[in-house]
Amino acid sequence: MAKQKKIRKDRKLLKSIYLALLIIAILFLLFNNQGIIKYFKLKAEINELDEEIVKSQKEIKRLTMEIDSLKHSDKKIEKIAREKYHMKRPNEEELLIEKQ
Repeated sequence: MAKQKKIRKDRKLLKSIYLALLIIAILFLLFNNQGIIKYFKLKAEINELDEEIVKSQKEIKRLTMEIDSLKHSDKKIEKIAREKYHMKRPNEEELLIEKQ
């Protein structure tokens, strides 16, 4: 009878040690420098950077197209000159419309 109590006690102690080791292992996996939480943070940062790259590529494409149109289109150059720099042809009057 005493032997069985000792075996039960030893088993409880062993189970407690295993449980403590399991908890420590899980905490280590979650919170160390290469842990799961760090992994998910870095994965989210990579996704944000990928989105930023896509936006930048679209902006580059748009600007490249605008540069190309300015190189080859006299109408586009005239439009920019009139709108941005308020240039006009001789004997033309410039009309400024004020918004209220």
